Amino acid sequence: MLAAALAATGADIERLPVVDDDESAHRAALEHGLTADVLVTSGGVSVGPHDLVRSIEAELGVEEVFWRVAIRPGKPVSFGVRDATLRLRASWQSGVVARRV
Repeated sequence: MLAAALAATGADIERLPVVDDDESAHRAALEHGLTADVLVTSGGVSVGPHDLVRSIEAELGVEEVFWRVAIRPGKPVSFGVRDATLRLRASWQSGVVARRV
């Protein structure tokens, strides 16, 4: 839905494939994505040592502006910049809300 909304405004969209859960795959995808004006990622977000995206972004020079915004569903959320690239990361789950049963 986000890609369609952005495309409707005239943005050129490049959707990257799902990335394996390993450091080299994440690094390659992020290096490629950071060549764009805006990079939006979802999923693969964690907290602590399992958060490959956050640590790799730091190594690639992404300046983290904020992290762990208290919204539901979906935290951590982060926003960062590197040169002219804006970076948004979220753990959105397509509008699915988890509830206790």
